[in-house]
Amino acid sequence: MIKLKKFTATDKEFRDICKVENLMRFDSVSVPEEMQRWWHNRNKNRISNKLLLYKNSKLIGVLHYTQGLKENKKNCYLGIYLDPQFNNKGYQKLLYDKMLHEVEKFNCTKLFPSSFEHSSYNNYSKFLIKTGFEIV
Repeated sequence: MIKLKKFTATDKEFRDICKVENLMRFDSVSVPEEMQRWWHNRNKNRISNKLLLYKNSKLIGVLHYTQGLKENKKNCYLGIYLDPQFNNKGYQKLLYDKMLHEVEKFNCTKLFPSSFEHSSYNNYSKFLIKTGFEIV
């Protein structure tokens, strides 16, 4: 069973998020303690959140999003990480569509996804292009 859950910033969530991210990362390693430190020290004057996608209680995907600052406060910066075993099953779109609903809270008018020119991100880049983004 597939479930989208709210991020609650538990130690387990940070560990699981790093496991999923590290399946895609090619140039760095996500470390739970660093991610926790960043999360707790983030600028709380803007909206930041993570959407967690589970299959049978195992985290398989995460979408991070953050509102821009000052004149960019209607911008949203995002990244999607999905366990490669679950590519091409519509899970990126599920996370993305949920995020679109969430960013209505700050009247988002522009989306800026991050991606890398690397084979680990090929599926994600294809999803972005299919969704209407231009890879630059």
